[in-house]
Amino acid sequence: MSELYYSEITQKTVSYIEGNLTEEIQMDIFPSVIGYSKYHLSRVFKQETGKSIGEYIRLRRLAMAASLLLQTDESIITIAFLFRFQSQEAFTRAFKDVYGLPPGKYRKVMIVVRMIKEENDMNTQEQIKGWNLSGSNPELYELIVDGDVFHTGTK
Repeated sequence: MSELYYSEITQKTVSYIEGNLTEEIQMDIFPSVIGYSKYHLSRVFKQETGKSIGEYIRLRRLAMAASLLLQTDESIITIAFLFRFQSQEAFTRAFKDVYGLPPGKYRKVMIVVRMIKEENDMNTQEQIKGWNLSGSNPELYELIVDGDVFHTGTK
């Protein structure tokens, strides 16, 4: 799996955007913050990320909004305004374009999915008596008998 390496200009741009997702971000500010013209910056950013700066900002704001929908009880309109959408309707349209569901339904469905996953995780742990699964994604582990390696003469 190859890692992505971005130029310093793209790294600075991403860093600035990530630190200001809840603020108004104007293209005119980038030359003074990043040190390159907005035209050069736009060209390099698009070439390296495959997205325009505006698209990147929109997708990151929607991702952060999705996270808040699941982790808080904040109203949808509060989250929409926090991430600089002009209205709840504009937020809902943009959110649905990316996630396939309106924000309210996304919140309900994902909470149910999370509860089912947690229940399944608990059941998985109960199925193996005396063993505790741990790590960042224990549900992805697989327990098998290795028939090829013998250390004590038994499988």
